[in-house]
Amino acid sequence: MKKALILFAITLAIVSCKPKQTATETSSSTEQKANVQQTDTLQSITINELVDMKNTGDPYSVENAKISGDTLIINLSYGGGCEEHSFELLNNFAFKEHTNDFGKIGSYETRITLKHNANNDRCRSIVRNEERFDLTKIRQVGVNKIKMNLSGWENELTYIYSAQKH
Repeated sequence: MKKALILFAITLAIVSCKPKQTATETSSSTEQKANVQQTDTLQSITINELVDMKNTGDPYSVENAKISGDTLIINLSYGGGCEEHSFELLNNFAFKEHTNDFGKIGSYETRITLKHNANNDRCRSIVRNEERFDLTKIRQVGVNKIKMNLSGWENELTYIYSAQKH
């Protein structure tokens, strides 16, 4: 009887930690197939001078990050599976200027932070997720390039767009 109760408790724990969302399968010709939850909506970047750029929230790993057009695409993994998780892209509007050979500002550099809210998810499944963010709000007048350093990602990202006139 005791063994049956233990087996029931283990089965219940495993079943209760299944993800609420169905994972979709994505693949490329050079990569293995992987289950990745993908959001269909394009999220906006939060720009506020008072944001804490060191606060990344709950743990996550950035597996890949790239910019396609005006969209930052981040592939993530994190522990969970029982609650809905949310991500917010933050910028404190601090830019470093890079001048060109003629002494004019050629590009800017800034830091962006991805903040994760796991909603107290205690499950231990590894969740893979793709988040997409609209970068148009971060554009700067007079330049067409912003180099970005993303929290949790070693490689610099470069956002290139049509320069706006003063």
